[in-house]
Amino acid sequence: MNAFNPRRVSYLRAPGPSRRSAVSPYPSLSSIGYPPSERSADERFASAVWHRTFNHIDYAAYKAACDAERAAKPERDPDVFSVSSSSARSGFSRIGAMLTIYPYRDMGWLATMVFISGGICFCLNGIFSLIPLLSPKLNFAGQDTGIQTTYTLGGALFALSGLMGLLAAFNVDRGLLDPKKDAPDAYKPALLGSEEWVWWANWYELRTIYLPSLAFRAGILQFFAGASFTVSAVAGIPGVLDLSHPSASIIFVTSPQLIGGGVFVIAGLLMIYLSQDKWYIPKIIDASWQNGLWNLVGAGSFLAVGVVTLLEKTAAVAIAALFLTGGLGFLMAALIQWYIIMEFYPTDPYTEDSATAAEIPSQSIY
Repeated sequence: MNAFNPRRVSYLRAPGPSRRSAVSPYPSLSSIGYPPSERSADERFASAVWHRTFNHIDYAAYKAACDAERAAKPERDPDVFSVSSSSARSGFSRIGAMLTIYPYRDMGWLATMVFISGGICFCLNGIFSLIPLLSPKLNFAGQDTGIQTTYTLGGALFALSGLMGLLAAFNVDRGLLDPKKDAPDAYKPALLGSEEWVWWANWYELRTIYLPSLAFRAGILQFFAGASFTVSAVAGIPGVLDLSHPSASIIFVTSPQLIGGGVFVIAGLLMIYLSQDKWYIPKIIDASWQNGLWNLVGAGSFLAVGVVTLLEKTAAVAIAALFLTGGLGFLMAALIQWYIIMEFYPTDPYTEDSATAAEIPSQSIY
């Protein structure tokens, strides 16, 4: 549920070379004097004299220094190995990374964790609401407090996740690439607290990179949808507002539910559209497509909550079941999003062969 990865980082990259690229190890034409510069005859003569100047050196000392430097280096220099632009985790490797790598300074990963927490809260809300209705003997003390707390906390976490996703989007390609370790298109965000980190993009970047991006717009929609649910949840807390008047409940509780659910649906449709090569051909087995689908399931369920609440407030079982379905949908989307972001957490970025694998240093995680 965030804009940094809906659901691929490339969605938010500028159409041109907008980041610091790896430095090529090969000389450019200009560095070797082509095309010839337009210099005067005097300048060319002075240059020729300079190149003929003889500098005396101690050959024995020079040879010894060269031999020592050569002995200190491996037979094959990792600096000249080609860097793969397609190295990425997949399958069980990503699942293993989910359980072993915790990039807590990457705002994208943090936003995903907050999103997961929000999904868990809405699942608990549905369970607390539904089970006592199906079996009254399962009622427990503090049930109403638990329902209200999980709903309020879930909405607040969704809004926070949307905001964090926008911050992550602003920092997607601001990290410094290491040409020895990173592919030119590597996922290298600015880390929280680093010099490259920014809290807001400048106007030029907003106008040329972010606002034209459908993924970024979807992230904005998700943030406002989460904020709408937060308004609805806070308004429903006993004592915050006087909801005895029928219109007050519709304005401050039901309407934000309808608005938030509707905006979530639009954002989910955009995510599905962005994950497809052609808008009319679904990519069912693609993780990004599945992420958008489960977001849409959660959003549709929450929208249905607002509709049912508006039309039939006494349908408590249906409302609780829809909350549980929505929470499960968003939780599934959050887990898939976690799986997706692990694609960018590092495998060995070098193109290597078995004979030289031991010579190549492993890439550290930030």
